[in-house]
Amino acid sequence: QVGCVVVARDTSGSISPDVLNQFTSHIENIMAELNCEIILIDCDAAIRMEERYSASDTLPRETLGGGGTDFRPVFKRTRELVDAGENISGIIYLTDLDGPEPSKDEVDVPTLWVCTTNKEAQVGRTVRI
Repeated sequence: QVGCVVVARDTSGSISPDVLNQFTSHIENIMAELNCEIILIDCDAAIRMEERYSASDTLPRETLGGGGTDFRPVFKRTRELVDAGENISGIIYLTDLDGPEPSKDEVDVPTLWVCTTNKEAQVGRTVRI
C-alpha cells in the first residue's frame, strides 16, 4: 500500500499546454500502477488548485496558473497536511525545474521530481521524461 501521494503539476508560464497534458497522462498512469490516492496540486508561483483523487477517478485536463514559478508552496502545504494528521507517502512534482526550490529543511517526505529538462533538483531524486 502506497497510501496518499501529493502530486504537483508545475502550471507556470514555461510549461506548454501539450506538456501539461502529458503531465496529466503520467499522473493517471502512476495512479493506476500504484492504485493509490493522490492530492493533486496545480502550482505556479502559488497553489492554484488542490483536490483529492482515487485511482479510479479521471483527472482534470484543465489547469490553473500561468505565472512565475515557486516550488516551495507545495512543500509548505504538504507539511500542513502532515501536521493535520494526513499520512503522506511522498511528493511527485512534474516540472521543468525552472524556479526556486525548497531547502532540505523544508522537505519532510520523500520527493521525486519528474523533469522535462536536464536540471537536477537540490533535494530528493530527479528523473527525466
